[in-house]
Amino acid sequence: MKISEPIHDLPIAEVIEKHVALKKQGANHTACCPLHNEKTPSFIVFGKTNTFKCFGCGKGGDAINFIMELKQLDFIEACKLIAQDHGLALDFKEEKEADPTARERRTRLLELMHHAQQYFVNQLKDPENKPAFTYALRRWNPETIKTWSMGYAPNQWHGLQNHAKALGFTDAELKEAGLISESKGKTFDTFRNRLMFPITNLNGKVIAFSGRDLSDVSKTPIPPDIIAPSDPIGDQPETSNQ
Repeated sequence: MKISEPIHDLPIAEVIEKHVALKKQGANHTACCPLHNEKTPSFIVFGKTNTFKCFGCGKGGDAINFIMELKQLDFIEACKLIAQDHGLALDFKEEKEADPTARERRTRLLELMHHAQQYFVNQLKDPENKPAFTYALRRWNPETIKTWSMGYAPNQWHGLQNHAKALGFTDAELKEAGLISESKGKTFDTFRNRLMFPITNLNGKVIAFSGRDLSDVSKTPIPPDIIAPSDPIGDQPETSNQ
């Protein structure tokens, strides 16, 4: 099913702050995670991508993911609760009625994000990027790094771009996914020299990334900033007929 009335257009902070007290921090918000017990805030709500991530328990996603986790609801129940809280009318339609072209586009973007995640993970393991891995190990144990699928975006202008194009993806797709940027007619990797954290949807598929700048690893780390644009993929649950 898909929602014709876009819950995804709601600012995620407005959805979450009905259940959690948030503290404004630049373009983002922080709080102690309501999904597990903690004393130091590690729950970040990202304004630019309309997603959340807890760097304590590893949970993340969009507003619907949050309500599903917090209230232990299924997808439709979570959508109905959000709609009720925000005065939205929902119209559920069968996925088979969706535009096949749009479905194919979404599938391509999800595949691209998956390959990007694997690229970042492999870069973190690369001996040439040992400083980034050492930085990660100073803050998390190897099991946490593996569980969160943490990676590294090397300090290169076209590393991911060239890798993705070799796999058959276009610059247009990379731009739509927020993985490359453009300036003065030239394209380049959006993420460079950053420790990477994938953000997944309710199906466990990567829909966005957060990146912690490693330009000066001697500084005390601050909550990661998101520089990717709003999620271009969407978060519709897959059905058996896809």
